[in-house]
Amino acid sequence: MCQSGAAQLADGYKKGSLNGCLRQWDRDGKRVFYAEYGNGKKQGILCLFQDGMPWLIQEWEKAKAQNEYLVKWAQNSQRVLPTATLTGDDNEEMSRAHQQLAVLEKTEIEFKNSLRDWRNDEVDRIRRQNFVAGAKDRRKAQSGRIGAHNAQKAAATESFWQGVRQRTGQ
Repeated sequence: MCQSGAAQLADGYKKGSLNGCLRQWDRDGKRVFYAEYGNGKKQGILCLFQDGMPWLIQEWEKAKAQNEYLVKWAQNSQRVLPTATLTGDDNEEMSRAHQQLAVLEKTEIEFKNSLRDWRNDEVDRIRRQNFVAGAKDRRKAQSGRIGAHNAQKAAATESFWQGVRQRTGQ
């Protein structure tokens, strides 16, 4: 699934928009991010991970966050805290989670833009390659037509001069 030493991103696009699950792992293969999308908008569950464990969970419906939770881990047990119940240090931790989420979302947008630019460059390269190949074929065909046309012209000219020579007795 994930090669060690390389951050991984898995996503699905439909007509240029995120559609399905977006998953990201860090260089050590630990989960970093999971989100569900429909037509380019968050729809369903979004989960930000810290050290491979859920940290921030959001529930989305019609591109709007409906619920949000901070997950606190202690000795293999967790507490899921709704945003409304957060106080002091938990609010600060939620703020850090939001900052990390913003960084990940920016990275995903930059990746999507670079992928789109690469695709556009490849399409242009292939079009140029096909145009050049087609131009060679067009030149060859045109050369053949010109050669045939010149041969016809030469034959007609020769025929004309033969007629002139016959009439003049030369």
